[in-house]
Amino acid sequence: MTIDALALAAIRAELDEMAQGCRIQKIIPTGPLSVVLEVYNSLKHQRVQFLMSADAQNARLHLLTEKASQQPGEFTPFLLLLRKYLRYAILTEVEQLPFERIMLLTFEKKFPAGKKPHFEATGQRPGLAEGHDLPDTGDDEDEEEPGGDFEIYRSKMVVEMMGRHSNIMLLSEEGVIMDAIKRVAPSKNRYRLILPHQPYIAPPPQEKQAFHLESPASFSRKMSELTEKQPENSLWQTLVSTFSGVGPQLARELAYRVGAAKGLSGQAALEVKLKEFQRWEALYGEMRALLKPLNPHVLPRREDFEPSVVRDEDEEILAFAPYRMEQFRAKGLEPETVETVSRAAEEFYGQTEAIGGQSQRKAQVAAQIEVHQDRLRRRAASMETSLKKAESAEELKRKGEAIYAHLWELQPGQTELKVDGLKIALDPDRKPSENAQAYFREYDKARQAMAGVPELLEEARYELSYLDEMLTALENAESFEDVTSIRAELAENGYGASAPGEARSKTPRVKKRKLPQTPTYVSPDGFTIYVGKSALHNDFVTFELGEKVDTWLHARGMPGSHVIIKTGGREVPEKTLEMAAGLAAYYSKGRTSTKVEVVYAPQRYIRKVKGPHPGLVTYSQENGSINIKPQSFNNRRDKKGS
Repeated sequence: MTIDALALAAIRAELDEMAQGCRIQKIIPTGPLSVVLEVYNSLKHQRVQFLMSADAQNARLHLLTEKASQQPGEFTPFLLLLRKYLRYAILTEVEQLPFERIMLLTFEKKFPAGKKPHFEATGQRPGLAEGHDLPDTGDDEDEEEPGGDFEIYRSKMVVEMMGRHSNIMLLSEEGVIMDAIKRVAPSKNRYRLILPHQPYIAPPPQEKQAFHLESPASFSRKMSELTEKQPENSLWQTLVSTFSGVGPQLARELAYRVGAAKGLSGQAALEVKLKEFQRWEALYGEMRALLKPLNPHVLPRREDFEPSVVRDEDEEILAFAPYRMEQFRAKGLEPETVETVSRAAEEFYGQTEAIGGQSQRKAQVAAQIEVHQDRLRRRAASMETSLKKAESAEELKRKGEAIYAHLWELQPGQTELKVDGLKIALDPDRKPSENAQAYFREYDKARQAMAGVPELLEEARYELSYLDEMLTALENAESFEDVTSIRAELAENGYGASAPGEARSKTPRVKKRKLPQTPTYVSPDGFTIYVGKSALHNDFVTFELGEKVDTWLHARGMPGSHVIIKTGGREVPEKTLEMAAGLAAYYSKGRTSTKVEVVYAPQRYIRKVKGPHPGLVTYSQENGSINIKPQSFNNRRDKKGS
């Protein structure tokens, strides 16, 4: 479900009470499309956080009870801009565009006299949109409030919660877009450019009626006219299509309440048709009570709402609203009163993102890996083509030698020589010896062009093997920490979120990152088994946790985790070997296969592949292999990382 206009009105009232007039202390990025602002409420002596998200499925704005933590990764230009203009600013006003899922937050910040920013529209040509320079964000890590004379700068944050069009923007006090969490270029939308230095244009208003302008008499006339035109339409669908700010859930609630009051029960009350219902005064009364906070001339207050949630049999929230949701009684579910809409939204989206968010995070990192894989495959294909051409370079040499061997046969102006199975083209304007020298020059050029290509091709193949390992580790990642660790490892090894065609960084790691916890199992025979979770972690498991007398396992011929059985010099029992092999198969690319061949060898025969890429090994001897079904086990306990 999505937050509707009425739920946002309730959240606006909660923000007014808890955050308005407070100073921004922290700006916390919690995802690629979300950010949390933390303020200090001096009256309540507490820090308050509220989250904004432009995610297409989970766009929202609400207060938090569970404190947010910063997601690993660099600050984006948009977040740096927020730091410059919002850090230490005062949240002075919270507004909601009438009947819309759009919130505007106004901030005031002090700047030293004479240094007040000026940010205006530039009349930028559409062709320059995507590459427009950002304003100077500066590094305000140690920023302090200005002493002495100062000027106040007012900026606005716009949070639009409209499905795939959701966005978060920062506007100058002149109403110009400074930047957005999602930029929209002319190629996507010529009506609304969402780019730095473009004037902010609000989305087109809904072509619907404003309920607060209706009297009981005018409302009854309108509903009677609609009934006459489309008597078979359901009441709730008619309300959605007719009145601003009325979404499907609110419309169903209204239909259920007036239907139940008429004596209808269950699904019949929800699906009541216009022709079956003529009690317009009763409907007007219900709408007036529920929609009062959406009246643009009324400031919503917390006491105007009665937040509730409905839970399923697993105690997970199915829906939430700023009113008591009686409609779910049609399904035998009772609404549960909660303290705030923000609290309900936090729990609802928390459980949703626990399912969908992990998949989304995986998809983002997978796309990042695939960009680099595509680049490497193109490079490898180009080098393979060049090597094939190099094979023909030897023929150039043979042609040059053949010309020299048959100089006595060649005549001035001759265009071709056929000898020793070769058909050699000759330039009639050149002497025979000059033709031979031309072929030798082409041979030398081709040979020089190939210098180092085999080594570069081998390096590209190793890079692809490393990325295959990381992609498999990502697919098998089981937690948020696993995904963030894989993303951090990729960045450390130069595979950050660069654009296609952009060279990856060769900068070495400056700081050693703590490795994730190591999945650890105990076999029925009492042997400890360690499993790697990424390429770097595989190195750690094999060469740090593993010793020469231990047994190493890996799925043959496919990316996957390194597995170590700690033997202590003992012989490995069959059940332990099968358990470790099952884990190696499970944590490999063959996880969904019926059987996977797993090779095993003493750790002393395992060697790292030379080069910068972790997790790649060779082995000089193996004890054998086992075909086994991929399987996990319940007795996992994790060993802390390094």
